[in-house]
Amino acid sequence: WCISRQRAWGLPLPIFYDKETGSPLVNEETVEYVAQIVEKKGSEIWWAEADTNQLLPPQYRSEPCKYRRGWDTIDVWFDSGTSWSSVLEPLHKSDPSSVPSDPSSLDPYLCDAYIEGSDQHRGWFQSSLLTSVGATGRAPYKSIITHGFVVDEKGEKMSKSIGNVVAPKEIIEGSPKMGAARGIDVMRLWAAATDFTTDVSIGPQVISSTAEFMHRIRNTSRFMMSNLFDFQQQPLAFEDLPPLERYMLSLLDQLQVAVTNAY
Repeated sequence: WCISRQRAWGLPLPIFYDKETGSPLVNEETVEYVAQIVEKKGSEIWWAEADTNQLLPPQYRSEPCKYRRGWDTIDVWFDSGTSWSSVLEPLHKSDPSSVPSDPSSLDPYLCDAYIEGSDQHRGWFQSSLLTSVGATGRAPYKSIITHGFVVDEKGEKMSKSIGNVVAPKEIIEGSPKMGAARGIDVMRLWAAATDFTTDVSIGPQVISSTAEFMHRIRNTSRFMMSNLFDFQQQPLAFEDLPPLERYMLSLLDQLQVAVTNAY
């Protein structure tokens, strides 16, 4: 895996080259020295510092400087794929509540899930897996969650050039393309009713159907409430309820626990 890229932007590779022979200079001392500078001044210092000597440990300096710095950047997939090494351990250190009660069970580089689009099976999911297995011998995540993409009613991906992009504001406040204003509740219901594991379609007909479905829910709820206007509540002990009602309440309690734990 060649991790160097010849781009005008990105995170620089801290490698120096002998001006006469072209031999690279990169070792633990030089990398650690540059890392300390970057920690204080940011990665832009690699490009901004006029004197290469200032980026070298004292024992490698000379007048004039015999080294030039390299201009290659790190491959973005290697860059993002190693994020597990710089995110999860500092997170545990800054948030004591995230550390398990049994310290021996703590794996500082293991997260519960990586969440991204289906195109990341060959991108971030893969680069994270490769770098973690190479460095630690196992994956950086317990599982991955793959979601689809928002497409139009014809299944075409959203594109500004095509003009099929739908902004949430167009649904909430209405627009010539999306029709009448539907409000935030229709937007929320559409999101809640979709299966995020596959591509999700959106458009005037989809939103119209969602609005109709919401009206049915509201009308049904209104009808049920109207039939309870003279209901006098008579609390009963759980053990006095019929078996079926106790069973349904038990299922409801399990659902409440599951939802609370999930969110």
